[in-house]
Parts: sequence; structure tokens; C-alpha cells
Amino acid sequence: MNRVFLILILLLISFFAIGQADSSFSKPSYFLSLHAGGLLGKKGYGSSLTSALLQGVRYRGFTFGVGIGYDAYAEYRAIPVFGSLGCDLASVRMNAFFIQVDGGYSKAWNLLEDETFFSYAQKAGTYFHPLVGYRIHNGKMNVYLTAGYKFQRIAFQQTPNWLEWGLTGNRVTIQHDIQRLSVQIGFGFH
Repeated sequence: MNRVFLILILLLISFFAIGQADSSFSKPSYFLSLHAGGLLGKKGYGSSLTSALLQGVRYRGFTFGVGIGYDAYAEYRAIPVFGSLGCDLASVRMNAFFIQVDGGYSKAWNLLEDETFFSYAQKAGTYFHPLVGYRIHNGKMNVYLTAGYKFQRIAFQQTPNWLEWGLTGNRVTIQHDIQRLSVQIGFGFH
């Protein structure tokens, strides 16, 4: 059900159309951007890489969009699916300083899972990413420079495979909160 709802939203934004043209109102514009960068963590947790594809509509300095990303941590890989809201704070010629908040869910998996002794069932966790940035406009292309804070809750159930030896195991839910500073550069068009 959630996948159908997400696909429907993506299609509606992709095929956004205006019913009537009125010269007294500014038209919304479609945008698509690809962002990549680093996630900087505390010592011992390590830094990692991030990327995201974001599409949506920009109207009078406000942006509304949906996106999907990929985050590579030391022990985990995560795929966040999120909605995005943004607002231009100040414009300098055709460029703009902006704020943006991304929020949704993230599906993750552990690279170090021991499949011989345990069975794992991943669950989607909370994803939250507020950021500030500067958008450089050149014709139909935009370049984005952003910095923010990324929070992801990773959860999975671990069940021991001890039934083979006649022992019964208890199911354990493991949850990790991953917090990183994000620094990204993005390219897109509108």
C-alpha cells in the first residue's frame, strides 16, 4: 500500500500541469536534481558517502518534492525515501540562499550480519534531514551547495538459528540512531 501511494505521488509530481494560463500569476516550474557528498561523523563512527535524487515543483520561492537516496555507512547501507519542503531565504540575481527539510523513511541493511547463526528482518526507520544551501542558476541548469544534519533510525529483528541444535532462540529488535553532518554538491535542471 505504501509503495503504491509513493508511486502515485511521484507520477503526479512528474506530470504536473496547469489547467489555465493567467498572466497575473507566476507559473510553477518542475525541477530535478542529483546530489552527492559526504556524511561526517564523530570520531569512531567514521564518515561516509551519500547521494539523493530529488524531483518536485518550485513556485514563488517554495519547493515541494519527493526523493530517493543511498547512504553508505561503515556497517550499514540505507535507502531513504522522503518528501521535501524548501523555501528561498534571499535571492542574489538569479541565485538563492535556501532552507530545506527532507523527511520520510529509510530501509537499511547490515553488511556484517552473521547469516549462519542469526536470521535478520529489516524494518523501515525514520529519516530526517534539514539543510541550508546556495543555489547557483545558469540557464536551465542549477548547481546546489548544501550543508545539513542527517538523522536515520535503523531497526531490524535478529532471530537466532539455534533450532538446528535443539535450542530455542529469542527474537531481539536492534535499533541504531545514526547522526551525521552532511555536505553535498548537486546538479539539476528546471
